[in-house]
Amino acid sequence: MGLWALDAPEELGGANLPAVALMAVNEEPWRTVVPFTLPPDSPNLHMLMAVASPEQKNKYMEPYARGETKSAIAIPEPGAGADPSGMTTKAEMVGNEWVINGRKILVSRVPQADFIILMARVGSNTSS
Repeated sequence: MGLWALDAPEELGGANLPAVALMAVNEEPWRTVVPFTLPPDSPNLHMLMAVASPEQKNKYMEPYARGETKSAIAIPEPGAGADPSGMTTKAEMVGNEWVINGRKILVSRVPQADFIILMARVGSNTSS
């Protein structure tokens, strides 16, 4: 339908539509025989926009906003579910690479994903 990245920033190729406009766009496809929600990766896109470096935005967000790639997201953990306050997975910079230690119990949409956004703690403080 050509309706991708409706809420992505314009500088990334999106339409930067406000939530009210997105609701109107989403309402019409639900009137068809095959319900469809636009944009399907919106929560992942917003998480990536909040934390991505300029290099990551170029590598992941621009093709994502054009609808060329899809994401998966890894948040839930044993004992914490999707509550980030109970998350114990840690990310640590070792040399010039990130090392992830922990467990996830669900990674959404893996078969369709081109990349995964993984939520992890950084630093030594695990109580906040």
